[in-house]
Amino acid sequence: MGQLILSFTKVEVADKIRHMLEISGYRVYKVCHTAAESIRIANELDGAVIITGFKLTDGTVNDMFRSLPRSVGVIALLKPEQQCLIDEEEIFILPLPTNGQRLAGAVDLLFGGWQRKSRRKPPKRDEKETELVNKAKQLLMECNSLSEEQAHKYIQKKSMDTGMKLADTAKLILGME
Repeated sequence: MGQLILSFTKVEVADKIRHMLEISGYRVYKVCHTAAESIRIANELDGAVIITGFKLTDGTVNDMFRSLPRSVGVIALLKPEQQCLIDEEEIFILPLPTNGQRLAGAVDLLFGGWQRKSRRKPPKRDEKETELVNKAKQLLMECNSLSEEQAHKYIQKKSMDTGMKLADTAKLILGME
């Protein structure tokens, strides 16, 4: 398993995140306060997950991500208004406020293989599953005035929170189960 790196400008924020992770059974390898320091540490490791906010003193999470080795995953803890500022699809966005359970779930997901090693996406869904997800997105878009991206993120979040596959979550939204 890789190492956990926290990258936050404020020490108190890093301490709070470290505490949430330790309660969930994770050990933080290093706390960094700049993007450059995080990149340097990540380059020394064989696989890591960096948990950060949007802005550090020397750049943004987007800037840092572009300089990281492929074996490093990134979780960005972001306020809702910051989420649209992420230009890299492979940065895992965890909305604030969050809790230890959601944070641990995101770390589990990245350590479970959804890292940048080969820059590939999670396995493709079959046609039936894709159709279910698209129908659920359409329903959410119509009923809740969401964009397609917002509807997809909603389904993803519910799937992560419940530990269910995306298609199974879509079935629940459509009232099929």
